[in-house]
Amino acid sequence: SLAFSIVAPTVEKYLDILEESLTDLVNCLLSFAMNPNFEDESAQAIDLLEVSFDNFIESGDIEEENEDNTCCFTMSAHDIRRLWPLLVGLGTLIGDSRIAVRTRALSALFTRLNLNARKFSPELWLHIFNNALLPIFGQVRYLGEPVTELAAIALKSRERNNIDEEESLPVGTEIDAELNSKRIKRKTTAAPPSAMMDDDVNWTRTTCVATLNETISLVINLYTGRIVHEQAGSRLWASSVDAQSTTKLLLATSHSPSLADRSDIINKLNEASDHENNYVKGRKPEVEATGIEVVRVKRTDGDEWQTKMSKIVEHAILGQLLDLLEDMILRNIDQVARIGVACLHQFLIGAGPNLNPYVWKKLCVSLKRIFEASVPHSLQCEQLAAVPDDEELETLSGSLLPFSSSNVLTMCIVQLQLLQAMGDAVISSVQLGAKNGAMFIEDEDIYTVFSIFEACAKFAASFNDNMPLRVELLRRGFMTSKEINIQNKPPNLLRQETVSLGRYMQLLFIVKEEKNALGISLTLEKEVDARLKEVFSTLFRRYMRKDNEFRNVFEEYQTSRKPGESEADENSRLKLQLTELETELRQFLPLVVQSLQGMMKWEASTKVVNGEMSEMRKQLEWVYPLLTEMLECSSKELRTVLRRIFEIKIGPLLGL
Repeated sequence: SLAFSIVAPTVEKYLDILEESLTDLVNCLLSFAMNPNFEDESAQAIDLLEVSFDNFIESGDIEEENEDNTCCFTMSAHDIRRLWPLLVGLGTLIGDSRIAVRTRALSALFTRLNLNARKFSPELWLHIFNNALLPIFGQVRYLGEPVTELAAIALKSRERNNIDEEESLPVGTEIDAELNSKRIKRKTTAAPPSAMMDDDVNWTRTTCVATLNETISLVINLYTGRIVHEQAGSRLWASSVDAQSTTKLLLATSHSPSLADRSDIINKLNEASDHENNYVKGRKPEVEATGIEVVRVKRTDGDEWQTKMSKIVEHAILGQLLDLLEDMILRNIDQVARIGVACLHQFLIGAGPNLNPYVWKKLCVSLKRIFEASVPHSLQCEQLAAVPDDEELETLSGSLLPFSSSNVLTMCIVQLQLLQAMGDAVISSVQLGAKNGAMFIEDEDIYTVFSIFEACAKFAASFNDNMPLRVELLRRGFMTSKEINIQNKPPNLLRQETVSLGRYMQLLFIVKEEKNALGISLTLEKEVDARLKEVFSTLFRRYMRKDNEFRNVFEEYQTSRKPGESEADENSRLKLQLTELETELRQFLPLVVQSLQGMMKWEASTKVVNGEMSEMRKQLEWVYPLLTEMLECSSKELRTVLRRIFEIKIGPLLGL
C-alpha cells in the first residue's frame, strides 16, 4: 500500500530517532503486519520489527558500554518500557491466521531471544517467560475439558502460580489498548472443542507445536548454559559454560542462523563437549559441519549469570512449564494432548541428563499426577457387565458405550507415549549418574518411577486378561473403525503392558548393575532386588500360562475342526482365542529374552569376596525354580537362551 511504502523507508532511515517513540513505532508496524489483505507487507513489517529489536539491543550495549556480551537489560522500568512492545508484538503475530506471517514472527521472536539470551538478567527472563511466552498458549491450554473427573480434581488441587488471570503487562508499559485486549483474549479465553474454528485448528497443528518446541529448547538452553549468541562481527557463537570446566567451548559460524542452524550448532556443541579428553590431549575433536568452526577459549572463574539463571529455571520457570504441559496432556482433545506429550518427551530427553535431584522431584510429582489422572478406568466400567443379547443391542439408541471412546483412546495414547518418554529420560539420567559417580534421583523419587511402571503394567494386564469384557467392548463398537482396528480384533492394552514392563525391568537392571558407581543406599538395593524378583516372577509365569493356554486351545481347535464342514460358532471362538494368545506370546517373548540376557550379566561364582556372595548365587533360591518351569516353553529361541544360562551360570554353582 501507499502508506507502507512511505513508512518503511522512513523507519529504516530514521530508526535511531524513532526509538524514542518505540511503542508508537511498534504499534504502527503491527498494524501493517496484521493487515490480512497484504501478506508481503506483513512480512516486511516483521522484518522492520526485527531491525527495531536489533537496534534496541545495540543501543543497550552502547549505554552500558557492553563489549563482552554480558547482561545489560534488567527489570528496570526503563528497560521494560522499551522491550515489552517488541516482545508482545511479535508474540501476538504468532497467533495470526496466516501461516506464513505467524511462522515469520515465530522465527523472529525466538532467534532474537536466543541470540541475546545473556544480555537479559535472570529476573527479566522470568518476567519474559511468564508474561510474553506462556500467554501465547493461553487458549490452547484451556481448550475443551479435563479428560476425566480425576484429571479435573488433579488440575484444581495442583499448586500453581496463576499468572494468566492477574497480570497482563508490566507496570509502566504503554501499548495500544486494542492490541492488549486481543492479547489477553488469547491468554485466558477457554473454548470447547465445538467452538474451534479452522484457523484455531491449523494454528494448533502447526504453529503451536513449533512455538512450544522453541520455548522448551530455550528453557533447556538457559538451564544448561548452552546459549547461542553473537560476538563481534557477523559470526555467531554457541557457548558451553559447564560449571565443572575451567574452559569454555565455542562454536562459530560465518553466517546469520536460522532456527534449524541453531539446532545444528547446539548439537555440534554437545558433540564437542563429549570430546573433552581430546582437547586436553591437544587433539581436535571429530566435529564436522559446513561453516562451523570449533574454538576453545579460557573462561573466567565463576559465572554469576548462569548460576542465577539455573536457579530461576529450577524454582520458577520449570514449574510453570510443567503446569502448561500438564494442562494440555489432561485435556479431552486428542490433538492437544498429543502435542503436550510430545513436548514433555522433548523436555525429558533434552534436559533429563542435566537435571538435579530437586528438579527430578518436581518432575516425578507431575508425572505421577498425570499417570494417575489418565488411567482409563472407564474401560472396566460396571455397566459393561450387563451384557444384552444381539436383538436388545440393536434396539438401544445412541452410544452403546458408557464412556467417550475418543477420551479413552486419548488416555491410552498419553499413557503409552509418557511411559516411553519417562523410561528413556530416567534411564539416561541413571546411566549418566553411574558415569559421574552420583545418583541424580533421590530414593523417594526413584520409588515413584517404579510405582508408575508397576501400576501401569498391572492395570493393562488385568484388562488384557478379561477376554469377555474385551469382546463385549468390540461388540458395542469400541475401536471398530477400519483405520484403528484393521482385523476387527478385541481391543487390548498389550503395548502399555509390554512397554511399562520393559522399561521397568531395564531400569531395575541398570540400578542393580551400577549400584557401586551410583553409591545407592542399602535400602534402595534391597528394594531393587525385591522388585526384580517380583517382576521376573510375574513375567515368566504370565508367559508360561499364555503358552500353556495356546497349546491347549490349539489342540482343542484341531480336534473340533472337521474337513468339509462350515466353521461353527465354537470353532470361531477357538480361532479368536488362538489369534489373541499368539499375539500376546509374540509381544512378551522379547521381554522374557531381555530379562534372561540381563541375568547372563550376573556374576556366577562359588567364592565369597569380602563377605559378599556372587549375584547369581544370592538370587539362585528364587531364580532356579522359575527357570526350571520355563524349560517347558514351546519357543525354541527361549529354550536356547535358557540352556546357555544353565550351562554357564547355574551349572557351576551346583557343581555340574
